[in-house]
Order: sequence, then structure tokens, then C-alpha cells
Amino acid sequence: MTARVDRGQLSDALWPAAFGIALFGPGMQATEVLSGGEAWSWVEAVLRGGFFGACVALAAMVYLRFSARARERAAVERAVSAGALPDDAGAEWVGRLAAERRRVRSDRFAVPLFSAAVAVLVAAAALQPEGPGGWSWLYVVGLLALGVVVGLREHRRSQTAERLLTELRERLAPA
Repeated sequence: MTARVDRGQLSDALWPAAFGIALFGPGMQATEVLSGGEAWSWVEAVLRGGFFGACVALAAMVYLRFSARARERAAVERAVSAGALPDDAGAEWVGRLAAERRRVRSDRFAVPLFSAAVAVLVAAAALQPEGPGGWSWLYVVGLLALGVVVGLREHRRSQTAERLLTELRERLAPA
């Protein structure tokens, strides 16, 4: 008996892990440089971020495996990403799409703000004598770019969720 892996489930776990890796390790390292006067260590930042990302991915996969609500939400996220409703989408999807639209609108501002906050922390740490030095500015720019890209992506997903919600309501209206 072979277990079937849902490719969508894997990506649903990897996106939060990737953000954890990119933001957690360097953010924690920057707070240690700023508050404790410790020297910056890219190795520690990568190890912390990797450990945090692995924990987040594992927790997300377990949650998706054992929670019907999480699987429903993942199905709605995939529908929004694909820009098309499944053929069997019924009235229960109205609430799910509305919740996804609210979540995406929140992420549209929260993720870029969090990314900018970590970029400010890393930039402030780079100014310290114990800081990461020259290449950290490239990382700061990367974090800011990440925030912009995610904000634009979530804006597009918000519009798609709104369109799908309208389509679903029109599909259900004659019934």
C-alpha cells in the first residue's frame, strides 16, 4: 500500500516554511546584535531559519493531514491560485471564498509590513560594529522586494477570489 502525496499539500506547507526561513533566522540574529551586542553569524541565521522553516513545514503538513478544515481551506487556496472553481463547488464554497478573500486582503498588508520590519532590523544591525557587514544590504533590499512581490501577488489573489465569489453566486442564483 503506497501513500499518495497531494502536490498541493506539499506547496501549502512549503510557502510558510520559506517565509519562516527568510524572515525568522535573520530577524532573530538582528535582534541579538541590537539587544545583546553579539556578533552577527550568517551560519546561525541560516540554521535558525532552517530549523524554524522545517518546524513550520512539519506542523503545516500534520495540520493539513489531520484537519478537514485545513484541507478545505487548501482546496480554496488552490482554486484561487488556479483562477477557477471546481465543478462540484456548491453553496458551502460561498463562505469559504469569502473567508479566503478576507485572509488574502489581510496578508496583502501584513506580510509586506512584517518583511519591512525585518529589513529595518537587519539594516539597523548592519550599522553596528558587530553587524553583518556589506552583503547584508543586499539582503535588506531582497526583504523589501519580497514584501512588494507578496503584496502584489496577494492583491491579484484578492481580485481573483472576488471574481470567483461573484461567479459562484451567479452559478447558484438560478438554483
